[in-house]
Amino acid sequence: MGLSHAKCLSNVRLDGKTAIVTGSNTGIGKCTVHDFFKRGARVIMACRNIEKANEAANDIKESCNGQDNTGEIVVTELDLCSLESVRKCAAKLLETEKHIDILVNNAGIMMCPQSKTKDGYETQFGTNHLGHFLFTLLLLPRIIKTSSARIVNVSSSGHTKGNIDFEDLNFEKRPYKALQAYCDSKLSNVLFTKELARRLQGANIENVNVYSLHPGVISTELGRYLDDTYFKGLRWTFSVLFSVFMKTPEQGAQTTIHCSLDENAGKETGLYYSECKVQEPINKANSVEDAKKLWEFTPRADLAGFIMKTSLLVLAIIFAILITDATAERRKVKKYRKKVNPLENLVKKPEEPIPVEVPEEPEMENEIQLPDPCLQVHCGAGKICQVDENDEPQCVCIPDCPIESEPRRQVCSNMNETWTSDCAIYQQRCWCSTGDNRCKGDEYKHVHIEYYGTCREMPECLKEEMADFPRRMRDWLFNIMRDMADRKELTPHFLEMEREAESNLTRRWTNAAVWKWCELDGNPPDRSVSRHELFPIRAPLMALEHCIAPFLNTCDIDNNHKISLEEWGKCLELDEDDIEDRCDEIAS
Repeated sequence: MGLSHAKCLSNVRLDGKTAIVTGSNTGIGKCTVHDFFKRGARVIMACRNIEKANEAANDIKESCNGQDNTGEIVVTELDLCSLESVRKCAAKLLETEKHIDILVNNAGIMMCPQSKTKDGYETQFGTNHLGHFLFTLLLLPRIIKTSSARIVNVSSSGHTKGNIDFEDLNFEKRPYKALQAYCDSKLSNVLFTKELARRLQGANIENVNVYSLHPGVISTELGRYLDDTYFKGLRWTFSVLFSVFMKTPEQGAQTTIHCSLDENAGKETGLYYSECKVQEPINKANSVEDAKKLWEFTPRADLAGFIMKTSLLVLAIIFAILITDATAERRKVKKYRKKVNPLENLVKKPEEPIPVEVPEEPEMENEIQLPDPCLQVHCGAGKICQVDENDEPQCVCIPDCPIESEPRRQVCSNMNETWTSDCAIYQQRCWCSTGDNRCKGDEYKHVHIEYYGTCREMPECLKEEMADFPRRMRDWLFNIMRDMADRKELTPHFLEMEREAESNLTRRWTNAAVWKWCELDGNPPDRSVSRHELFPIRAPLMALEHCIAPFLNTCDIDNNHKISLEEWGKCLELDEDDIEDRCDEIAS
């Protein structure tokens, strides 16, 4: 049983309303559909797996047997990894639905191995953001024609770790980091929400509200929990160790339902929610500049084919939203802003085509805008890029770090010191590496995060516990691997290894240890695992498993702050050649 969580208190009925929920065959998406269905809505489950979606729909209907005034459930296919599938689904819905009252962009994937969508985009960015971006814009003509509509984007607290590189969204110029790609996609959800709300307001469209949200830590959904723990692949472990802190899918759906229904929320737009109330996202999520960049990145060609097949009315709507800039400055510059916006009459007279008014080009001074030299520079943790007097990019230590007042946002270092934020640790390490007099001592050149939260007293890891730890860790990893296989979250190679381990006891723990090594040694694959690559194992469980950090420290036999392949094999009592051969086989 979990701790107390916020609940949507709205008693609003949805009779006669149409709601679309993506990725709704499991978890909070399924619970959202269940809630809307009980309120009388026509709910469209837009899912990639039609068979599972139909099973979920039948489950929901059976659970509501005997209840009066339930709604209708319709299943339709939507693969967000394919923009062609997105276009087909949107076109179908525009034909069948006279109005769309609620759109919940719920679907998402997390920390998958590096891959690309069918259209060549990094999979997490393409699925979590780009697919939903296109889906939303294609449905926008019908949403706008609805008297009062809401668009709800399910993001995550993982957006706080997002740091979008607009010059390398596909991770083609830098090592791929699955967690970073996920957090970037969740930050994109928040930025998209704010920019869409801003552009709708700029086009004087006041009947559509947009929201983003963090659903919380969900017990049955790996991705939702890892937003907060930054630990990949440990669904089984966390379901056991953290179950008391987790939400059920029904609890996790409450903020989505709140944003979709609550009357007070209906008075707001562009905001970020958690626990059924407005929360402040990270500062970079409020960046108007980044929101515009993200919007402008979206390939307009993906909209062009659809728009050419639609009426001039639809073209007017899409064009207005795409080019609208609601800032005060541009309102003053562009004279056509002073005219009555024709979009105000779209709902009243949808049958009358409205010509598209091309905005005047703003006067441009004869001045060449040079690109920011820092755009191509990645400085790493604890540093930022600044341009010197010669217009050369220089990496310098972060000048100021936020002071986190909440204990859970603070961090404990390997020196058992509590720091105000992870930024403060990276800043200190930068000072020491550059000879800054603010460095607290040479030993702080290697200061790193041990775990999140304030430091606490840990019991000593006894020798007999340490001796037993390799077996415990192998068994632990196998259970994680098996759970991920059951949920079809392993790549084919790793899935084959898991099935082999199921039938061959000698391979049971070996394959799990090999799998985790191959996963960790990826940034880059250099036959060694750095402290940075080990961080997903160290930080989240440190407070609960007092032998993890001592064990991993012991594995670093030569104390060079890395665990080599040979050291990994010795620690887990495995043959290093076997590990390397299996990794090479998987990579080939």
